[in-house]
Amino acid sequence: MLQTIHPAIIGTRAMRIAYLAALMGCMFWFWEGAVGDARQARAADTPKLVVVLSVDQLSYDYLERFSQHFADRGVFRRVARDGAGYTQCHHRHAFTLTGPGHSVIMTGTYPYRTGIIDNEWYDRDKRGQQYCVEDAQSPIVGVPSERAEVKGVSPRNLQVSTVGDSLREATANRGKVFGLTIKDRAAVLMAGKHPTGAYWFDSKSGMWVTSTYYRRDLPEWLKQINHSDLVECFAGSSWRLLYDPERYHKSAPDDNPVEGTADGNLDRSFPHALSHESDSRYMKQLFVSPFGKELTMRVVRQLIEGEELGSDDVPDILTIGLSCNDFV
Repeated sequence: MLQTIHPAIIGTRAMRIAYLAALMGCMFWFWEGAVGDARQARAADTPKLVVVLSVDQLSYDYLERFSQHFADRGVFRRVARDGAGYTQCHHRHAFTLTGPGHSVIMTGTYPYRTGIIDNEWYDRDKRGQQYCVEDAQSPIVGVPSERAEVKGVSPRNLQVSTVGDSLREATANRGKVFGLTIKDRAAVLMAGKHPTGAYWFDSKSGMWVTSTYYRRDLPEWLKQINHSDLVECFAGSSWRLLYDPERYHKSAPDDNPVEGTADGNLDRSFPHALSHESDSRYMKQLFVSPFGKELTMRVVRQLIEGEELGSDDVPDILTIGLSCNDFV
């Protein structure tokens, strides 16, 4: 409250003392009257599970340009109806890449303090490139390191704590904090330095993995996913337009030479057919299609059930990254 009043309004030292005394009296009266109600409301107001959803490349103007296509019971309409929208949010750092961006979301500070200044940078000590979450001391769990895309991963380069870290400390680690995305850096940097767990998709092996920084073995629910056909179930699928082509009047032509071709060799125009074989080409195609997001959300559901998130009175946090837009 003091910060909202200009110093000139308060005036002399005596006036400031009188002002503070009156303020403290008001605060004491308010506390005495409100503390009982606050204690009763605290349990009801405390969320059981906080979900942080980050969607790569989802610029704010999309919410306006495509609003006519949103389902009435969909997430965008629900947020607009029941939530709060901030139209003047800005990144105040130059390198708006995913590594720095995801480090900002849950720390509330910028790359000059988080230490995540880029997706990768030149390391003078090892005289080579340093990937933002690469850590040779934390080998991959869930697939042999020689088969993994990145041999070791951890948040050691993150130099500040996250909201999740504060929750863990405040609840003596009873509050659970998880991060899950296709991208390792998104899962790691949003989950923080001391989460309960972080999981991501290794496109080289086609497995969901973690690292020894978090645990020595995968949880049973994730092992079951890796041993199922969940990852392969989209093989042979086609990414088709959701609506008739005429409804996409605010978009560029479908067959546009500036697009090039995707790393997974998807055709330039719709429909985009995925490989019928669950090979390395198919794994790359998952990243550049909506099926990668569908896969992510199916695993999210299993995580919530397997880890019993939101099942007690201690708040939990789940950070989710939908990264396929970035690859597209």
